[in-house]
Amino acid sequence: MSGYDQINQILKEKFDLDNEVLQGLTDDTHLLESGLLDSFGFLHLIMQLEQLSGVLFDFEQTPPDTLTSYGALARHIADS
Repeated sequence: MSGYDQINQILKEKFDLDNEVLQGLTDDTHLLESGLLDSFGFLHLIMQLEQLSGVLFDFEQTPPDTLTSYGALARHIADS
Protein backbone atom coordinates (compact mmCIF):
# COMPACT_ATOMS: atom_id res chain seq x y z
CA MET A 1 0.00 0.00 0.00
CA SER A 2 1.43 3.38 -0.97
CA GLY A 3 1.99 6.21 1.47
CA TYR A 4 -0.93 8.06 -0.11
CA ASP A 5 -3.20 5.05 0.34
CA GLN A 6 -2.19 4.69 3.98
CA ILE A 7 -2.81 8.37 4.69
CA ASN A 8 -6.16 8.23 2.90
CA GLN A 9 -7.22 5.14 4.82
CA ILE A 10 -6.52 6.81 8.15
CA LEU A 11 -8.09 10.13 7.13
CA LYS A 12 -11.20 8.28 6.03
CA GLU A 13 -11.50 5.86 8.94
CA LYS A 14 -10.26 7.96 11.87
CA PHE A 15 -11.14 11.49 10.75
CA ASP A 16 -14.34 10.73 8.78
CA LEU A 17 -13.17 12.53 5.64
CA ASP A 18 -15.17 11.51 2.59
CA ASN A 19 -13.83 10.45 -0.80
CA GLU A 20 -14.56 13.85 -2.35
CA VAL A 21 -12.27 15.58 0.14
CA LEU A 22 -9.57 12.93 -0.27
CA GLN A 23 -9.69 13.21 -4.07
CA GLY A 24 -9.16 16.96 -3.74
CA LEU A 25 -5.86 16.56 -1.89
CA THR A 26 -2.72 17.45 -3.81
CA ASP A 27 0.93 16.98 -2.93
CA ASP A 28 1.00 20.62 -1.82
CA THR A 29 -2.05 20.39 0.46
CA HIS A 30 -0.89 21.51 3.89
CA LEU A 31 -2.80 19.32 6.32
CA LEU A 32 -2.78 21.91 9.11
CA GLU A 33 -3.12 25.20 7.22
CA SER A 34 -5.93 23.77 5.07
CA GLY A 35 -7.93 23.07 8.22
CA LEU A 36 -8.14 19.33 7.60
CA LEU A 37 -6.30 18.62 10.85
CA ASP A 38 -5.37 20.54 13.95
CA SER A 39 -2.08 19.89 15.77
CA PHE A 40 -3.56 17.08 17.86
CA GLY A 41 -5.10 15.54 14.76
CA PHE A 42 -1.74 15.68 13.01
CA LEU A 43 -0.06 13.87 15.91
CA HIS A 44 -2.85 11.28 15.88
CA LEU A 45 -2.31 10.80 12.14
CA ILE A 46 1.42 10.28 12.69
CA MET A 47 0.80 7.71 15.44
CA GLN A 48 -1.68 5.85 13.25
CA LEU A 49 0.75 5.89 10.31
CA GLU A 50 3.49 4.47 12.52
CA GLN A 51 1.21 1.60 13.49
CA LEU A 52 -0.06 0.95 9.98
CA SER A 53 3.17 1.33 8.03
CA GLY A 54 5.79 0.46 10.62
CA VAL A 55 7.63 3.67 9.71
CA LEU A 56 8.92 5.61 12.69
CA PHE A 57 8.85 9.40 12.58
CA ASP A 58 11.93 10.76 14.31
CA PHE A 59 11.24 14.45 14.77
CA GLU A 60 14.73 15.07 16.10
CA GLN A 61 16.05 14.17 12.65
CA THR A 62 13.11 15.39 10.58
CA PRO A 63 11.31 18.51 11.82
CA PRO A 64 7.53 17.93 11.88
CA ASP A 65 6.85 21.10 9.85
CA THR A 66 8.59 19.46 6.88
CA LEU A 67 6.00 16.66 6.92
CA THR A 68 2.78 18.63 7.14
CA SER A 69 1.98 18.52 3.43
CA TYR A 70 0.16 15.52 1.99
CA GLY A 71 2.89 14.76 -0.55
CA ALA A 72 5.83 15.17 1.84
CA LEU A 73 4.22 12.82 4.33
CA ALA A 74 3.51 10.21 1.64
CA ARG A 75 7.08 10.45 0.31
CA HIS A 76 8.51 10.05 3.80
CA ILE A 77 6.61 6.79 4.18
CA ALA A 78 7.73 5.57 0.76
CA ASP A 79 11.38 6.50 1.41
CA SER A 80 11.54 4.82 4.82
